[in-house]
Amino acid sequence: MTNADFPNKDDLEAELDRAVVVEPEKMPSNVVTMNSTVKFRVASTDKEFLLTLVYPNAKASFTCRVIQD
Repeated sequence: MTNADFPNKDDLEAELDRAVVVEPEKMPSNVVTMNSTVKFRVASTDKEFLLTLVYPNAKASFTCRVIQD
């Protein structure tokens, strides 16, 4: 894949080179990782919803759940 096909490829590779691999059980609880579910709140409306970070091949099972009061 050329840089023309993948803008910012060099930046992504540089960022990945900085990565530190950590065992899942040693990951701090306040870090979002793959398969983490995160609760969001829209400040302007106070509406809350949950999203789960999934791998691209799992996106067919992706759901977004709005939290009702």
